Amino acid sequence: MLYALIGLLSCLAALPASPAAQPPAAAPTPPAVVGPSGGGTTVTTGQLVRPAGKTLEFTGRPVALVASPDGTRVYAKDNRGLVVIDAATWTVVQELKFTKSGGSMTGIAVSKDGSRVFATNAESKFEEATRGEDGTLSWTRHTTILPREGKNSYPCGIALDTMNPDLAYVAISRNNTLATIELSTGKVLRETTVGTAPFEVRLSPDCSVAYVSNLGGRLPAPGEKAAESSGTPVVVDARGIVASGTVSVVDLKANVEVVQIETGLLPCDLALTADGHTLYVANANSDTVSVIDTASRRVTRTLDVRPAAELCFGSMPDGLVIDASANRLYVANSGNNAVAVFDLASSSARAQGFIPAGWLPASMAMLGSDLVVGNIKGVGSRTPKEAGRLHSPWHRGSISRVASPTGQELKELTAQAIRDAHVPQALAALERSTSEGPAVVIPTKPGERSLIEHVFYVIKENRTYDQVFGDMGKGNGEPKLCVYGRDSTPNQHALAEQFVLLDNYYCNGVLSADGHQWATQGTTTPYLELSFGGFARSYDLGTDALTFAPSGFIWDHVLARGFSFRNYGEFDYPSIKPEATYKAIYDDFVAGKSSYTFPQSIALESARKYAAPDFPGWHLDIPDVLRADRFIREFLKFDAAGTVPNFSIIYLCNDHTAGKDEDKPTPRSMVADNDLALGRVVEAISHSKVWGKSVIVVNEINYGFPAKFIITFIDHQHTRDFFQVLDKFIPA
Repeated sequence: MLYALIGLLSCLAALPASPAAQPPAAAPTPPAVVGPSGGGTTVTTGQLVRPAGKTLEFTGRPVALVASPDGTRVYAKDNRGLVVIDAATWTVVQELKFTKSGGSMTGIAVSKDGSRVFATNAESKFEEATRGEDGTLSWTRHTTILPREGKNSYPCGIALDTMNPDLAYVAISRNNTLATIELSTGKVLRETTVGTAPFEVRLSPDCSVAYVSNLGGRLPAPGEKAAESSGTPVVVDARGIVASGTVSVVDLKANVEVVQIETGLLPCDLALTADGHTLYVANANSDTVSVIDTASRRVTRTLDVRPAAELCFGSMPDGLVIDASANRLYVANSGNNAVAVFDLASSSARAQGFIPAGWLPASMAMLGSDLVVGNIKGVGSRTPKEAGRLHSPWHRGSISRVASPTGQELKELTAQAIRDAHVPQALAALERSTSEGPAVVIPTKPGERSLIEHVFYVIKENRTYDQVFGDMGKGNGEPKLCVYGRDSTPNQHALAEQFVLLDNYYCNGVLSADGHQWATQGTTTPYLELSFGGFARSYDLGTDALTFAPSGFIWDHVLARGFSFRNYGEFDYPSIKPEATYKAIYDDFVAGKSSYTFPQSIALESARKYAAPDFPGWHLDIPDVLRADRFIREFLKFDAAGTVPNFSIIYLCNDHTAGKDEDKPTPRSMVADNDLALGRVVEAISHSKVWGKSVIVVNEINYGFPAKFIITFIDHQHTRDFFQVLDKFIPA
């Protein structure tokens, strides 16, 4: 799978090795088809999801959890609003939607007497819900935190003052502040400047100090390399990826930030011991937890959350909770679909074991001695039938509840978590060949040489397998879902028939923002996965530095090995000069004219530096056939001169379509335009001097099925193994 390939590239960002628990030598082969497979098991993108304990599914993406003080309720904030769960029956008893917008990345709290629940939305609201006599919640107050620069302030984490029950502290993400709110009046008393993109808040036992995690860390020093995240400069490395994470220490009496403590990257959730002496920080982009001594205000230890120390980046811890009764720290590993268990009495930096969770766990709470885990993706997207009506497909999150495992129980759960996350397969895939044998077309191990010298990676938009290939008559397809069949996509059908049809090739992306991350990085980070309540900071295609994974983009690894790269449109938001409609631009193109220019706007320096200057990216008023023409024109020059880049990304986006917009072509027309453009690109490459040492990959991002087919000059029964071809682009 493509994300597995790019996942190999991410090894550059792996942390220094430390002693690892030995995983089982083998793992069962999961069912081939994604979806429920019985017995509480769900197949995601090849991995098995089998949460320990009881699991409750519902429509939504839970991002934050809190238990009521009396232990009778669990309150979850999802991308839509609040979900109320009865602890005794483990059922949803109420869903209370936000009056406007969805939920922000985190932020939920319950008053000491259990009468009020507080949550933050994805715009600028701090919301208060009151519990009635019948136990149901209703909204009673909506406090606005004024934004800077006219955009939403995006409030996130919440901490309630136990010494003064009339005060709450809220991390205001886009304002880069900690707000103090008077609950009796709903007034914002003050905002204290902290680090960049504050996420979560915890208070010292006497409520005199606030600890605030800052996703973007500190502000750049003068002359330091920087990029932008939602209007704020952030420190970045040479690749343009955020390189700082901090925790702010705020004196609440003086209302001033005292210091910022450097942590790992993308510090998100916080957990403070009851005595206030130790603060734990989940570093999602470092696969670690920082342990801070609050007296000295420095990191004293770093915990490695990965199931095996040799693994590449990807565990992505984003949730923490302390189980005081068992003296444990639980860490939600969103990338492993598991919870890491640390013995707080141990000095080991490695986990004691792992508990299987749902798909992408992100938040946790203790309900007595039970661990409650909120799983953002849960079981994936489903189409629930309610009251006899078919509802629109939507996210199906889950909350799992498990008793604290001990001894043999934890050992067995650990073995299951490692098997289900395919840790043995991942380790096997990283084993490099020690052979110096001759180059082959398809290497069998990393480190072996390939004859392939040129890779053309075509990225397309938003079509599912069945929408295009449901009429193929072979493979795992559904003809009833085919809306852009052979009459709209003759080139794609011909290529699939001549080369290869991949009918069970899945991705984690569900829309363009995360789809492009999967297509170019092989992963997404919790920063993006938590944002589905409303993309207030960014709906990102390469514009927000905080979105990027520390493992880097595929072209970073290509360039690191000394190979050449050309970007045709990826992460570009072009304008049209002079302004014109699709029809005007198309007619101009057909007439052989060039009356319009498309000035580029590429925020990410590495994508901009290697971009073909006249190839336009995302803009649905620009025909794909024009894009293909501009690629071919430059490609033929490169081919004649013997300078064809080793790696090229070609973005053909119009199969996204513009829906029923009356000023745009029909969806069928735009899909046909895209099909013709792809056919012309393949024709040009396959008639070139470099074709004999080339491979073409066509990747359809989003909506579960990314790749349509792969084209190579080799025997196509082996093309599913082509990913090893790119090993020459993986730094040693």
